[in-house]
Amino acid sequence: MRVNTNISSMIGNNQLRATGLKLNGGAEKLSSGLQVNRGADDPSGLAILTSMKARTGGLTTANQNAQDCISYLQLRDSAMAEINDCINRIRELAVRAANEATLTADDRQKLQAEAGTLVNQINQINATVKFNGVRVFGPSFSEVPGGTGALVHAGQVYISVDLASMAVAGVVEIFGAWYDGAAAFPDFNLLSPDGTEAFGYLYDTYGAPGVDAYLGGGGAGTVSAPVISSATSVQYSGWAGYAGSGGWDEESFTITDPAPGQWTIIIDNEQPVPKKYGLFFNEPAVDPEEKDRGQIGAENDENTQVVRLGMFEVSSFALGVSASFSSTALAQASINSLDNALDNLNNRRADTGTMINRIQHIINDNMAEVINVEASRSRIEDTDMAREIVDYTKSQILSQTGIDATKIANMSSKSVLDLVGITLQSVGSTVG
Repeated sequence: MRVNTNISSMIGNNQLRATGLKLNGGAEKLSSGLQVNRGADDPSGLAILTSMKARTGGLTTANQNAQDCISYLQLRDSAMAEINDCINRIRELAVRAANEATLTADDRQKLQAEAGTLVNQINQINATVKFNGVRVFGPSFSEVPGGTGALVHAGQVYISVDLASMAVAGVVEIFGAWYDGAAAFPDFNLLSPDGTEAFGYLYDTYGAPGVDAYLGGGGAGTVSAPVISSATSVQYSGWAGYAGSGGWDEESFTITDPAPGQWTIIIDNEQPVPKKYGLFFNEPAVDPEEKDRGQIGAENDENTQVVRLGMFEVSSFALGVSASFSSTALAQASINSLDNALDNLNNRRADTGTMINRIQHIINDNMAEVINVEASRSRIEDTDMAREIVDYTKSQILSQTGIDATKIANMSSKSVLDLVGITLQSVGSTVG
C-alpha cells in the first residue's frame, strides 16, 4: 500500500476523462444530428463530404437553371401559339381576297386593313415578349428556298410590312443581308401597298402588267415624286458584291414618306440552293449573336453540361408573312406565303416542344444523381441516432461507475491514515 502515488485514483481519473470526452462528443452528435462535425471526427470522410456537397449543390442549381429554361421555352411557345392564330386569320382573309368575282377594290382594301393590324400584332409579340426582362425571340438567320429566274418561282419569300408606321422622321431604312449569297442573289425588292410600283431587280427584269418598275439596274440610284406616288423618294444602295465566307453582303432601300398600308418585300433567290438572309429596319445589318446558352449541368463542359435553346425571330419578316391583297395575284401569292409561314412557325414550335422534353429528362437525371449522392453523404455525415443513444447511455453508466471507482481509490489514502493512527496509539499505550 503506497501513499505518495495513488495509481488506482489516477487510472480512475483517466477513464473519467476519456468517458467525459465521449459524453461531450455524443451530446454534440445527438444535438447536431451529425457524426462529422469537424475534421478530427473523420478526416478522410470530411474530404469526401466536401466533394459530395459541391456536386449536389451544383446539380441543384443546375436544375433551377433548367426549370427556368423550361419556363422560358413555355413562354416562347405560348407567344407562338398567338402568332399561329394571327397567321391563320390572315390566311382566311387572303382566301377571301382571292375571290375576284365578287369583291371590289374597296372590299380588298378593308380585308388588307384587318390583315395589316394582325401583321403588326405579330411583330409586336416578336419584339416585346420577355422572360425576366430578356427577349425570348432574337435576331437569327432566315432561309429562302432555291429557285429559278422568273417573276414568280419557288425561291421567293413574300413579307408584308407597314413602312409608314416604322418611319423615323418620315424615313425608313431597310437593310437586306445575305450571309451566304453569291452572284448577286438573293436580292430583295419592294412593292407598293397598291401593287402599282415596284423597286428592284425582279419587276424591272421580268415585268408585270399594271406595275411600274424602278431601280432595277443593279447600281445605286434614287427615284422621287412625282415620278412615283407611293413615297416622296426611294433610294437604292446597289448590290454590294459577294465578300466571301465569314461575312455578309447587303443592299438597302431608304424610303422617305412611305405610303400607308402593307408594303411587300420580296426576297428573290434565283440560285438552285437555299440561302440565308436577314432583314434589318432602321439599323445596320449585323451578324446575329445567339445568346441562348443554358447551363443545365454542374460542370464546365460545353458538350455535355450545356443546352442551346436556339434564338430565332417570329416576326412577319422572319416568317415570311404576306398580307398584300391589292390584286388577285398578290392575294394568291399571299396564300402560298402564309402556308410557308405556318410551316416555319410549326417547325419552331415542334423544336421548342422537343427541347422542353429534353430538358425535363435532364432534370430527372440530375435529381436521380442528387438523391443517390445525398444518400451516400448521409451515411458518412449523419448521426445514426439509435446507435449514438446506446453509446451515450453506455458512456453515462461508465462515467457514474468511474466516479464511484475513483471514490473508492481515494478512500485507500484514508485507510492508510487510519492505520497510522491506530499504530501510533498502540505505541503510546505501550510506552505509558
